[in-house]
Amino acid sequence: MPDDAEDGNNNLLRGVVLCSTSLPQELRDKLNDLAKSMGAVHRLDLTADVTHLIVGNIDTPKCKHTAKERPDIHVLKPEWINAIRKAYMEDQDIDVDALAQEYRLPVFYNLHICVTGFEDIDLRQDLIQKIGDNGAHYHGDLTREVTHLIVAKPKGAKYDRAKTWNLKTVSKKWLDESLERGMAVDEDLYHPLAPVEDQGYNAFDRTYQRPPVLGKRQRHVSANTSMEEAGRRKMRRTTSAKLADHSQSMMTSFLSHGGDEPSEVANDQWKDPNNETSRSRTRTRSASPSRPEHDISRHASRGPTPLHEEEHRLFSGILCLVHGHDNKKAAKIDEIITSNGGQIAHSTDALYTALDKDKHQRTVLVLPSEWTSLTKGSIPEVPPETWLVTEWWLERCIKQKIVLDPNHDVLSQPHLRLPIDGFKGMSIATSGMGHDVLHISKLVKLAGASYDETLLPKTSILVVPGAASNPKISYAAKHKILVVLDDWLFSSLQNLTKMPTFDYSVAGQSRQILDHPKFDHTSREAGVAPPQDNR
Repeated sequence: MPDDAEDGNNNLLRGVVLCSTSLPQELRDKLNDLAKSMGAVHRLDLTADVTHLIVGNIDTPKCKHTAKERPDIHVLKPEWINAIRKAYMEDQDIDVDALAQEYRLPVFYNLHICVTGFEDIDLRQDLIQKIGDNGAHYHGDLTREVTHLIVAKPKGAKYDRAKTWNLKTVSKKWLDESLERGMAVDEDLYHPLAPVEDQGYNAFDRTYQRPPVLGKRQRHVSANTSMEEAGRRKMRRTTSAKLADHSQSMMTSFLSHGGDEPSEVANDQWKDPNNETSRSRTRTRSASPSRPEHDISRHASRGPTPLHEEEHRLFSGILCLVHGHDNKKAAKIDEIITSNGGQIAHSTDALYTALDKDKHQRTVLVLPSEWTSLTKGSIPEVPPETWLVTEWWLERCIKQKIVLDPNHDVLSQPHLRLPIDGFKGMSIATSGMGHDVLHISKLVKLAGASYDETLLPKTSILVVPGAASNPKISYAAKHKILVVLDDWLFSSLQNLTKMPTFDYSVAGQSRQILDHPKFDHTSREAGVAPPQDNR
């Protein structure tokens, strides 16, 4: 006899394609399993067929990409999946679209917002009301907890302090247009120093209209369902309800420890247990017979083929010695390595022994990413074949789902010869660098320059991956800010000197210079561009 109840359960989310961002991995896996049991499809990447995005923290590349490019996607709280399951357990007719509206992620979900310079009391109260009604926490005083400062004019004590603390400062137009879009839009497009008419250019699709909802999905019940079958279905429902309650309690436990961290935490594997797997924009160098020991290039060579066998995990066959990190961070790194199939060595002798006995395919020494010539500690003697990496290498391998060769990837390597004398006093901004922006910003600081999250008239250089149309390039030209290809940055790092900018300049240069031969650019996959942080 067909199991009508089970069939109904399997069809609840038929046609739904899920993706998630900034959820702890264990919670994400449990929610995905639950959604799949109800007929949904799960995607690790934000592909063109995704219909629903489950969010733990809105300051992620996937959320930014969705806000700008994907108005068709429903952006939801994690509780939405459990709400559908609960309605099914209670024999309710399930309106998936209505529940999606009920559990829609608030526009300013878990942001901490302060305002300054609004002298009109009614306007100020209206701003405070909108902030609180749309998921954010309002702060009367500017503290370190604040994530966004909305300013009437770019001046005053709060504004100066926000700049010192590198807080996101935006105009009121950012709040208004975020509410219009239904998601927090890119703050970089609403800097208070930019002319109002230029703010928000191409921030989101203003012409999109969501198709009408289809109404409730009735559960299918066979007319000849027997009492015995009904009893079995009740037993299954009781068991499933207990599992759902357990899943809900786990989710509450996870979310109670997250959501309030700054954006850097959401994107940094070592400060947040989230495993955010997204496609990164990757470019490769042309092959060469030999390479310097510390070849400075973030353009990762694909190296080993992605692993397709389920029993073979990402770091299988790799033995890692974690050195120079504090105990808490070392324990976190150990956990990430072992949970992805790798093994931990507790001494350099273990590295030599492993190679002698041919127990492992690769040995790796994991050093702190912040070590430079000024701050590095002692480095142990390891076998010559050992890869020298930082904790960033682990994060990048996990994100790209391949084992990267650190000799060909600047963001995986230790930077023990930095800083660069010529970088002192420079302020560098970037645009279009995708998921690499967080690590690049830290690398710029290690090299001795300052990193501007927002492009300002005082910025020395804007670094971009190409000469494609970009509002920041136009802004830079208007304010006489030099714009260079990212090749300039990596060549400077490779040579440990500030390279001349002429050959890498974007504005006013010939196409031959823009198509610089130093790097072999690979084309992006067709379809919707992967989510990226266009700082």
